[in-house]
Amino acid sequence: MRVSLSRILGCGQCYLHIPTAESALRAGPDANPPLNMRKALIFHGVIICAVSLLVFALKGKQNRRERDEMEVGRAELDQTSMEVFTPRDGVEDSKRLSTPG
Repeated sequence: MRVSLSRILGCGQCYLHIPTAESALRAGPDANPPLNMRKALIFHGVIICAVSLLVFALKGKQNRRERDEMEVGRAELDQTSMEVFTPRDGVEDSKRLSTPG
């Protein structure tokens, strides 16, 4: 089973909970300045850093690139084998060897 980032994040459902959590982290009316959102800003920064680190932690395999490189290698091998067995100048090697100088 493939695990995608959208599945890890709950298909966007976590984005519905972040504003609620940020609202709960709002300071009270007696704070300086009143009703500031310093803790919510820190919370949001931590969420952004954590999700950004996933970019470096998750590694995708480049199947298409590997397949293209194999096909290029196979084509080069076929081209090389055709050059080895292709008669030169329309004369086979056996006739070339038996014909004097």
